[in-house]
Amino acid sequence: MKTEKILEILKIVAWITFIGTAVVSSIQIIAFVISFISPDTAKHIKWTNMNFANLRINHVREYVFVSSFLIIIAILNVQVWQKVKDVLTKINLKNPFSMEVALLLEDIGQLLISTWVVGYIGENYIHWLAKHIDGVSGGLDISFQYLFCAGIVYIISQIFKRGVELQEESELTV
Repeated sequence: MKTEKILEILKIVAWITFIGTAVVSSIQIIAFVISFISPDTAKHIKWTNMNFANLRINHVREYVFVSSFLIIIAILNVQVWQKVKDVLTKINLKNPFSMEVALLLEDIGQLLISTWVVGYIGENYIHWLAKHIDGVSGGLDISFQYLFCAGIVYIISQIFKRGVELQEESELTV
């Protein structure tokens, strides 16, 4: 009974976070598009601690690359939270080990790794830009937490897969 209540609360939190990340990524995409219509708006974009106005006005290609990294990371975060809410919706406490949940968990791990890879490449690109363009500083602030979480989720997905195997063996035995 207590576990069901906790899962219901987590489901609500996952939905709220999913909606929040979807809104943030939508705002980033809209801001990116608007910055091409009105380049002056780029100085008001606060995705990172970079000077977007200088980058947008003087280095359009670099601005597009940096913005693309940020938008891709935002979209990957939306996908992670979509999968989390799907896991919480599909998990059945009476029969928790299902291949569907195991595959969703594996997908979450892959999305987290992808987020880290894109962030790592973007971070290094921004550091390279900082050496070549005045006024560029900061970065994406991507840490190894994505990689660490991906590892944990992948391990859990493998445990779920093994649970499915044991459950199927048990059903065959009976």
